Amino acid sequence: MTNILLVDDEPIIQKLVKADLVARGYEVSVASDGEEALEMANQRCPDLILLDVMIPKMSGWDILTTLKADEKLHKAQVIVITGAVRPGDEDKAHNMGAVGCLAKPFTPRELLDQINLALKNQS
Repeated sequence: MTNILLVDDEPIIQKLVKADLVARGYEVSVASDGEEALEMANQRCPDLILLDVMIPKMSGWDILTTLKADEKLHKAQVIVITGAVRPGDEDKAHNMGAVGCLAKPFTPRELLDQINLALKNQS
């Protein structure tokens, strides 16, 4: 079973995304801030991380940098999620090692398409 770590500080997004992904057969863990995200990533070694950029205690960009520099976690596929899309965010995400970038609000189909692409890249 594919293990996904969802990192987002918005409870409604946590609830909706987790429920949808669990219904599709994924194992989903949720972290609400940067410190919790890194701790959970180290504990669970997720296959995929859905990473919000604007979260408490550490930015998503800093988490992505830390993940990609970590011997144990650098192979995890990361999809960056952001509500404040700025020009260049998608390029920045890819240059930092993310396999996708998704702007909020997104549909379940858009998220699933990104996940499918990310997991295909992992193979």
